[in-house]
Amino acid sequence: MIEITLGGKQNFMGREIPVVYGGFGKGKKCVSDKTIAEYRDKIINSISIAFKFYLSHFFEYFLLNPK
Repeated sequence: MIEITLGGKQNFMGREIPVVYGGFGKGKKCVSDKTIAEYRDKIINSISIAFKFYLSHFFEYFLLNPK
């Protein structure tokens, strides 16, 4: 299991956001859906729906266009 760690806060476009490591592998940064929702003034559910929609397109692209 990948260990998720909090690395403090970072200034991003004038706002403080938490720095989270481990979401995409050891030492890789990630951003939670909650942070994105707060940044975009949206509810978390709408962000999750958008992720699922674009994730399916991402997989379709790589299944049809393998390297």
